[in-house]
Amino acid sequence: MTSDPETIDSEDDLEASPFGQFLFSQRDGKTHTELSQAIAEVSKAVLATGGTGTITLKITVSPLGHENRLVVKDDVVVKPPKPIRDSSIWFYNESQRGLSRNNPTQGELDLAVIPMRPRAGAAIAADRNNTGA
Repeated sequence: MTSDPETIDSEDDLEASPFGQFLFSQRDGKTHTELSQAIAEVSKAVLATGGTGTITLKITVSPLGHENRLVVKDDVVVKPPKPIRDSSIWFYNESQRGLSRNNPTQGELDLAVIPMRPRAGAAIAADRNNTGA
């Protein structure tokens, strides 16, 4: 494109108005503000998750009447990357017809919890460590 008015051969050679100017004006600047917030949100989420996010701006232009009036609508779709979710390992238990945290093909040990008895002198040693003696 050329910007010199003397070398313009047709209307196709005229420069279009800046798109940024449209963004600042669309819906009284709300579209520009929404996009500014979206890029910050997506950037932060990408750094936090290592995933990929997207921002999509859709602009719909429709005629309004018979003159040169247009209706311009915008839609901003923000898709930040989702955080990585934890997962768990489960086993299918045929006899229960459902999921189980225990492997049904592995036997279980019959274990018992044995309460700990304080050792003789353990309280004295711990007390000396706390007082700095």
